[in-house]
Amino acid sequence: YLTDKYGRKGPLSLVVMILYISAMLSAVVTNYFQLLLVRSAYALLVGLQFPMCFTYLAEITPKEVRGKYLVLAGGFFTVGELISCIAAFFTLDRIDSGNWRLLLVIIAQPALLCCYGINKYLDESPRYEVNVSKRIANAINILETMAKVNEVNVEITDQEKENFTLWAFSNKLKKKISQAGDVRALLEPSIKSMTLHLWAIWVILTLVYYGMIYILPLTLSELHIQNNEEDAGLWDIAVNVLGEFPSMVVGYLIVEREIFGRRNSIIYGFILGAVACFLANTTGPFVFWIALARAITNGVFIIVSPYTTELYPTQVRATGLGIASSFSRIGGMFMPWITLGLFNQFGPKAPFTGFIFFSLIGAYCCYAIKRDTTNQPLDYEGGQDGVEMTVYLK
Repeated sequence: YLTDKYGRKGPLSLVVMILYISAMLSAVVTNYFQLLLVRSAYALLVGLQFPMCFTYLAEITPKEVRGKYLVLAGGFFTVGELISCIAAFFTLDRIDSGNWRLLLVIIAQPALLCCYGINKYLDESPRYEVNVSKRIANAINILETMAKVNEVNVEITDQEKENFTLWAFSNKLKKKISQAGDVRALLEPSIKSMTLHLWAIWVILTLVYYGMIYILPLTLSELHIQNNEEDAGLWDIAVNVLGEFPSMVVGYLIVEREIFGRRNSIIYGFILGAVACFLANTTGPFVFWIALARAITNGVFIIVSPYTTELYPTQVRATGLGIASSFSRIGGMFMPWITLGLFNQFGPKAPFTGFIFFSLIGAYCCYAIKRDTTNQPLDYEGGQDGVEMTVYLK
């Protein structure tokens, strides 16, 4: 809502700055309650930052490469996980012991770099300036700056500037949404079914993906004990994180291809993730199949973000993605009870049987959304062309 109401750059800069402060405070707490309070604030800020980044990036990239850029952005989530693992090797003795305060200080530093980069290098989204704030002159200046940075020799004519103004105040652009960030618009009859299925997809994705991360150390420890092997360590976690990198590469290669695109990639990803979990339960090696399942699910995660971003109109794009992300946290809230319940009642591999069931539901929910956004302009509705502002830079 903040991003749709007050712009893309300003709220993002503020949130990242406070996020860094809360991350640093995590390292100096003196009791569990303080840690819980500060990390909860940190989680809130991460939830704010996530849709801001994807919304901003979607609005400054042309449709031909938008999916690839957003997939790469999602892939840096995995880069962050790997940095955390590397930092853990130097600060922790094992998963449950070591200098965790130093670890939190180290992994907080990227937020400081981001805050600097946002303020030095980013402008406001020109699409937002036209669609929502109606600052046409500023949007034109930003577009001309984009052309200059990209070394494109182009001049936006007075007629094109007038067209921008007419478009910005047209009834067609409003799309029946009277106010930026209007949550009620997400449940309008024309997009209600899409919204509800997206919410279900995000809940399931978080439950499955973070469920694998959460339960894997316990499962590995139990399996090592059963097999009289050395206890699981940081290397097992690092191997699973490294397994996510191929998913970023595959997502980058298929997200713009018509045969896959956004919608089909998500459907196929859910199904393949379920197959990998099935094989982990029925044949070895367990770590390999779970690493594959996690990589595939991560691939779905980094594609569903641009898909959600592109499905909603500009006036509620960040709100739509933000609320979908909020629903994903519902999956995160129930995940420990579900995974631990299966673990304690039916054995160490039982949670991964549950992930099969949830993944197949996720595939159906995506199938129920009949629209794909691959190579389509933003603000596109069936039979009606959206507007690509970057057309002036070609």
